[in-house]
Amino acid sequence: MSKEFSQDELLVINKFENLNQKLKNLKIATDIDGVEINSAESALDLLNQDHGKSYKINDLIEYMSTIDFIKRDLKHIEDPVAYAMELWNSDRNLSASHPVSGSLILSSYLHSNGIDRIHRITSRPSFTKNATFDWYKNKMPWVDPGLIHIQEGGMEINHNFKVDQINKLEINLFFEDSWEHAEAISKKTKATVILVPQPWNYNYLPKIGSRIIKIPRHRYQALPKMIQVYSCLSDIIV
Repeated sequence: MSKEFSQDELLVINKFENLNQKLKNLKIATDIDGVEINSAESALDLLNQDHGKSYKINDLIEYMSTIDFIKRDLKHIEDPVAYAMELWNSDRNLSASHPVSGSLILSSYLHSNGIDRIHRITSRPSFTKNATFDWYKNKMPWVDPGLIHIQEGGMEINHNFKVDQINKLEINLFFEDSWEHAEAISKKTKATVILVPQPWNYNYLPKIGSRIIKIPRHRYQALPKMIQVYSCLSDIIV
């Protein structure tokens, strides 16, 4: 093996293997939007197409900045909140969304290394269930549908659903992109939260003792986003 890999490559391989072994002893879950599915960018793309705009993902300095864009630039829309949520949760957005950079590779890698009981817990409303399951069937067919958790019956986004499921499943490690959700999870569950870098959390600083690990966005920049996250995690946990 030493003849095939450089010392630096061997170091990375060993760090990943050590992290894999540790993760096998944990109950792991991940958010969906912003961690595995890039629905925010595809929603902006649809907004641009429909109204001739040019919003970019880095313009989303807050998770719901889209509403501010609509209020400011599309004044003919009577209910910006309802319009933004309808666009975000529409089948044409959810079915068109690409994986977050590196999430496809990372998910496949973890599955092939025996870390295949990762729960997906989302605050998406219940009517998105079919679109969500179809996305995973098409993009990540190795994901067990029984491990995808979406609220039943509710037509609105339920921000408490994640907390309830994390407690119910006794999750140890949760991957999240919303700093607001990360704080709620840290306060109301025993899980450690890995905050995935996204424009809406760049300026957020976790409170000391919050059990929120913010992944630095400038480290391992040459790698796809979720591989950056895993690389940083291997530095922190191993």
